[in-house]
Amino acid sequence: MPSVRLLAFASLLVVAWAQPLVPMEGFPGEVKLLAFRGQGPVEVPEGFILLLPPEALDGVVTLAVRVPSLPAGDYPFRVGGEAYPFRILPRARASFLLPPPLELAPGEEAWAEVRVRNLGNLPLPLPSVQGVGVEVLAVEFPKGLPPGEEGVLRLRLRAGERGGRVILRAAGVQEELQVLLKPGPPPPLWDWARIPSRLVWESGGRVRLEGRGTVLGLGLGYNLSPEGGSLDLTRGPVGLGLGFSPRTFSLSARYHPQPYALEGFASTAGELRLGGSLSWEGVRLAGHLGVLPVLGLQSLQAGYQGRLEGLAYTFQAGYQGGVGRLEAGLGQGGLQGQAFWDTRGASARGAWPPWAGNLGAGFRQAEEAWVGVLGIPVWGTLELRGEYQPGHGALQGAAFPCQPGPPGRAYPAAFLGWK
Repeated sequence: MPSVRLLAFASLLVVAWAQPLVPMEGFPGEVKLLAFRGQGPVEVPEGFILLLPPEALDGVVTLAVRVPSLPAGDYPFRVGGEAYPFRILPRARASFLLPPPLELAPGEEAWAEVRVRNLGNLPLPLPSVQGVGVEVLAVEFPKGLPPGEEGVLRLRLRAGERGGRVILRAAGVQEELQVLLKPGPPPPLWDWARIPSRLVWESGGRVRLEGRGTVLGLGLGYNLSPEGGSLDLTRGPVGLGLGFSPRTFSLSARYHPQPYALEGFASTAGELRLGGSLSWEGVRLAGHLGVLPVLGLQSLQAGYQGRLEGLAYTFQAGYQGGVGRLEAGLGQGGLQGQAFWDTRGASARGAWPPWAGNLGAGFRQAEEAWVGVLGIPVWGTLELRGEYQPGHGALQGAAFPCQPGPPGRAYPAAFLGWK
């Protein structure tokens, strides 16, 4: 009987000796510090990354390892011939590698490919796919993607009217694939809108077409009517202008390097004038001198423009053709205001978003009133404007391109004045 008890006590000592000093389990990717009571060489299971080599001290062996992404189960560590099983716990992890945003026209269908990597130690099932503003027609993915492997998730998508996104979920990870609307065909009159122009009709049968824009890096401005026209070309600081009518022809040239500018004008009617300007830190001075047929000052201007805490302001005083003029303006964002006074009268005008129009009032010595409506987008980029002068019963209409606004929305604004 005493021998049986002694054998049982020895067995308990062996069991106690075989137990590790820390829990032998972990998830893939974790760093574990392990400690064993024992002596002898240490064998690390295949796949475990040894971060700190084994070190023995007072009969205890310590080492640090990184848990690999291996299937869940027991993997034995051996110390001095004794086996200590380490349990890798199950964990599902995944990552998505998204392609660039997909561009589709409304109703267009296309395949999209998303790369998926299984970072866990369990087979990865089919990711969850949810379309928002986009219809998901088909989903293809390898069945049970093995741990550590990379697969391709193929999606057949149909775009909606405003684009959208596809929400992808797998193993607690969520990503979004963006679907953008492909630029559609340009709206009507787009080519005309590239050089902003307007067609003006006035009662009495007078019609003119005028505009200014940029083509191939060259500034272009024009004015055409049955009575004549003009053409203006600009490239960098150099400009050239041509004017023509049934009886005269004119040529103008200008050179505008900063901070000064020089101008010249000549015509077959015997006119010749020279001009210049100087701009420096918001201050601008300009003047024109007539040479032919009479030598004399034709115009003189002085102005200043600046900005104070987001508010832009301008002041200008000038003289031209025997008429003196004072002008002031304020602006902040899309809000604009302008007023001027000269020896014939005064007026004020303002513009503000989102109406894309303006409102003004003024008077002239002749006390001739005019009313109108500005800013009614129709047919793509075409905008209409009308004016009426009750004093003379005169009408004026204009059609010109504008930036297209939200569908079905017009921006009317009334204005009133006297002249």
